[in-house]
Amino acid sequence: MTNQASVHGLVRAALLVSFLAGGALLLRALPVETAFLRLEGVAQTLGWPSLLAYGAAYVITALAFVPGSALTLGSGAIIGPFRGLAVVSLASTAAAALAFLVARHLVRHRVESLARSYPRFRTVDRAILPPAPRSRPHVKPPSWFS
Repeated sequence: MTNQASVHGLVRAALLVSFLAGGALLLRALPVETAFLRLEGVAQTLGWPSLLAYGAAYVITALAFVPGSALTLGSGAIIGPFRGLAVVSLASTAAAALAFLVARHLVRHRVESLARSYPRFRTVDRAILPPAPRSRPHVKPPSWFS
């Protein structure tokens, strides 16, 4: 290992430790527990509309490229483990379907125009294209078949 690589490794380790320590201090300083208790109380008070609201928030954040792990874990803490599992399962499926529809119908032309400007992408695109259909001669089945 070179001297520069060891310094780079030390810097990465120091950044990781400082990031983890800052996150721990932030969690201790912020009223996370009281916020979860408040959200849990609101969810219990509102009933099923809170499930719809949580599902809608999950879909919106998933479409905004926010990782859903915190919302998935939070659903169990706020709504309850079984109802949270049901809400997150339905919401993540809806978010995936909506993301597919957005990609297919709204941004497809933009991605295609970007792809044309990169030769590597064109090479990969040509490699995965399905083969052109071949014309087959019409073969009459034997007379005993009909």
